[in-house]
Amino acid sequence: MNESKTRKRPIAVWIVSVFYIFTSTLLLLFTCLSFSGAVSIPPEEMVRLNSLTGIDYLFIIAQNCMYLAAAIALFRLRKAAFYLFAILLGISIATIEIECFFEIECFYATIFDWLLLLTICIYTWSLKQRRVLR
Repeated sequence: MNESKTRKRPIAVWIVSVFYIFTSTLLLLFTCLSFSGAVSIPPEEMVRLNSLTGIDYLFIIAQNCMYLAAAIALFRLRKAAFYLFAILLGISIATIEIECFFEIECFYATIFDWLLLLTICIYTWSLKQRRVLR
């Protein structure tokens, strides 16, 4: 049987891959542009960005590169996608800011992020179990 027929991408793989490739690329671009001062940023957001250290920027860039790698691995139907998304979920849980639980918008965004990543981890695990990911 032809390899392309046996490894057809499910629609959810397309959706998750395109979403994370698009968002992580935009976030990487915005991070670089904001760091360089090439874009105008509202003053209240500028206060937050000015409080970030070089390590914070490095972490943000590395995490977005991991999202991009996970999305590309998923699109290519590689097992690494499951492991990368699982690591990203762990990082997201481990690095939560305590202040976020007292700001309702941040709280909901964090919970949504965790649920989304958990759902993707379950989905990629099931793809791995069914040998769709290789």
